[in-house]
Amino acid sequence: MAITAGMVKELRETTGAGMMDCKKALTETNGDMEAAVELLKKSGAAKMAKKAARIAAEGICRVAVDGNKAVVVEVNSETDFVAKNEVFQAFVQDVADKALASGACGGVNGEDVQTLLDGGLTEEFADKTLKIGEKLSFRRFETVEGDCVASYIHGGGRIGVLVAASGASDAAAKEALTNVAMQIAAMNPQYIAKEDISAEELAKTKQNVTIITNSMYLANYVCSYTNIQLILLGGTLQPHSQSMVGPLTKDAIRSFHVDKIFTGTDGYSREFGFTGEDLIRADTLSAMIASANHTYVLADSAKFRQTGSVYFLKLEDVYQVITDSNIDLDEKDYLERQGIHITIA
Repeated sequence: MAITAGMVKELRETTGAGMMDCKKALTETNGDMEAAVELLKKSGAAKMAKKAARIAAEGICRVAVDGNKAVVVEVNSETDFVAKNEVFQAFVQDVADKALASGACGGVNGEDVQTLLDGGLTEEFADKTLKIGEKLSFRRFETVEGDCVASYIHGGGRIGVLVAASGASDAAAKEALTNVAMQIAAMNPQYIAKEDISAEELAKTKQNVTIITNSMYLANYVCSYTNIQLILLGGTLQPHSQSMVGPLTKDAIRSFHVDKIFTGTDGYSREFGFTGEDLIRADTLSAMIASANHTYVLADSAKFRQTGSVYFLKLEDVYQVITDSNIDLDEKDYLERQGIHITIA
């Protein structure tokens, strides 16, 4: 039987498989559409088996919530490109929905993952492997239940958090729990209460902290703390800001890489991010920001209503903003939609 382009198109729309795979399946089944679909399903399982030895280290989290019960799942792919694919993201959400509907909790050793796979998800993973072309792995899931539950997904699914609590379950309680979930995503705490920490782990938290700064003001403020190792960067002193700036300071910065940088700002705009009034200081700050894993901005709410002349920090590079309760709610919502954590101090 002659295989037409229309037949190949129909099979592609039905299965999502590649054009050559569809043509081959139709040829082998002599144009029988139903048999070709079954053949492609078997082909997907075979491809899944061949890809089993590959490493799936990327992926995303998704949550599903039903009343006072919620689940978070993690499904891995081989590449970040696939993790950003809408088909893959919709599939992970479907896995989350099925995990929630199953009533399973995840299992201490992941046994509930295998139970869900045996219950039909294995075939779905094989189908998506055929469509997407990468190894996909259902790594884990966790279920929580309480009088009030809240969830938070950060970075497009790189981090997923669920929080459950007893007591109130109104809108205010849910908002409070959502804020807790955001802080968990930001800080990655290992314990709920201090009493849960072993004596050995607690001792580690009391080790010395190292602060690297170009601010004379900050150096004078913290130099009396015995548990802080202070490194003051050299350079040209700006009297009005009490900060070291310029080429020498930038050269010194290149000697370090830090986990967190805390910076202030003179202004802000949605288009340019955080801005300053001094070009040399902004240039020095940009070099410091480039040497850190996470950038924290400390700014009173008034700074969000003014704009500096020099921009030094894009919103996409900000991890957390610490401000006061007078920040405009629309601005707060906008920043949170950009994936920035907001802390009201």
